[in-house]
Formats: sequence, C-alpha cells, structure tokens
Amino acid sequence: DLSTIKKCDKQEFSKTVKSGGSSTIIVEKLELICYPLDSKASAISLEIFNVETGSFRLIGEFQFCQKWSKLINQQILDYKKGH
Repeated sequence: DLSTIKKCDKQEFSKTVKSGGSSTIIVEKLELICYPLDSKASAISLEIFNVETGSFRLIGEFQFCQKWSKLINQQILDYKKGH
C-alpha cells in the first residue's frame, strides 16, 4: 500500500577490486528500499540483484531499479496530491 510509504530509493552495495594498475567496481547487491511514513516502522527492502544468490552479471537490474524507484515515487506524489 503506497499510501503508507514516504519514499523509495535504489540502494547499491558494491566493492572496488584492484588488479594491476586499475580498479573495477563490482556491484554485489541492488535493492529498492521503501521508507514508511511511520518512523517507528521498518523500511521494506526488495532485493533485485544479489551476486551470492544469482548471476554474477547485471543484466538490466540497475535500470530496473532506477525505473521502478522513479515510478513508485511518482505514484506516491500523485497520491499525496489527490488527498
């Protein structure tokens, strides 16, 4: 129920791996985090990608998180405008 959500953010967990003279950023996990209006309630975490439980490569998950966090936040704004 989005009427109980304050905002939704994309959260990325990554690490930097150095090899030779260069470094590479490895994304380990992507989540959508929905923060409730009630500050006493826990945030809702939707895991979209986890290198430990799935593929070792991102195949559209980053864009998926960006798209859905934007859509969810727009729905929250639209709901607030209507009430």
